[in-house]
Amino acid sequence: MKVKSPRAITPDTAAVTPLKPTTPEPTAPIDPATGFTFDNLTNAQFKTARTWYKANAQQYTPTVIKAIQEKLQLPVTGTVDHAFLNGVASWQATFDLALYGGRSTVLANGNQLGGFLPTGAITPEQMAKLFPAGLARPESFARYIKETDRIVQTWNTLDTASKRKQAIEALLKQFSQANGLPAPQFTATPMSASLLGTFTFKTWQLELNASTLRPDMTPEEIRDVLDTLYHETRHAEQNFMALRLMVGMGFTPTQIAARTGMRPVIIAAAARKPISPQSVQGIVANEFYQSSFGAQATSRKDTMANLSLRRSEWEIAKDELRYLESRRQEVVQFQKEATSAAEKAERQQQLKTLDAQLKTARTKLSNAERRYDAAYDAYRAIPGERDAWDTQGALDTIRARSGRR
Repeated sequence: MKVKSPRAITPDTAAVTPLKPTTPEPTAPIDPATGFTFDNLTNAQFKTARTWYKANAQQYTPTVIKAIQEKLQLPVTGTVDHAFLNGVASWQATFDLALYGGRSTVLANGNQLGGFLPTGAITPEQMAKLFPAGLARPESFARYIKETDRIVQTWNTLDTASKRKQAIEALLKQFSQANGLPAPQFTATPMSASLLGTFTFKTWQLELNASTLRPDMTPEEIRDVLDTLYHETRHAEQNFMALRLMVGMGFTPTQIAARTGMRPVIIAAAARKPISPQSVQGIVANEFYQSSFGAQATSRKDTMANLSLRRSEWEIAKDELRYLESRRQEVVQFQKEATSAAEKAERQQQLKTLDAQLKTARTKLSNAERRYDAAYDAYRAIPGERDAWDTQGALDTIRARSGRR
């Protein structure tokens, strides 16, 4: 299917209700006495949080505020009052982010919080945790861990790669369908050793690194593969949520296809399950929509391209350093074997030159690694990646806390 550029689309403005990205979360001041955030919101934070909700009132409607209040067992008023803001801040500070994300919140001074910043402003990221849906539900994590244990235990009884692939495919199909998600087409493909699996939204295809179907995989390796595939299936769910939101916004199937390039059968499935923009799940879905197909899509594309570039530079710098280190070892050996003073002097000069080159190469590698780390952090901050890595991190934490790993 030939897909038009998003810029060529002329939306039916009478039908489509455009949504803005949610504004960034406010900051939380650090108590100089403890090095952590304050236990209670300050007057300045109350004011900032109210301003934040006003800026995002398009989605944080009184109905949504009531849903949050009910969930947190606060007075249900539908208004952003002190009780609401304090209740949200308390939940943020005490949320077990390690359990449901496998991570912590790092403050500017390097200290770590077990929960979110207590700002009173509950972001889309946090709404996804307060109102977990689909593959992000705790009960889905628990069931998946149980099923992956079963595959680990029976791996050696599945005597061909085809049978192992079928077992994994059946598992992913089961979890996709249980959450109302069209199951991605599952294939095993030769890939780089650094990749275990990938999801491509335009083809709705989930690819597994074929080398991971070998019979000698360790239990740890099998779990890593299955957790990666859960992560990738969550990407499918994120994209499906974005499609459902677009339907709720008033986009037609033709407009959705032109903007996203997705298959008509997937768009048709989304059309049967629209998400209202003014709903709890609408707030969560809007973050995925804006990142992949909306106002932040170009930024996301640039971040992914920069990650690829910086990784390539890092790999090249490592190869250059390895070559120079190997070359120096050769010259040292040649110097030991030298029989004349002239040859020894020549080798010594080569070593001097190599040492200078090694110093430059180490600096180059250090800089390349620093740039790659920054690019990787930016990649992990992409809404869809942050969310998918959280689901994968939750699986790992739950296993660790239950003694399974």
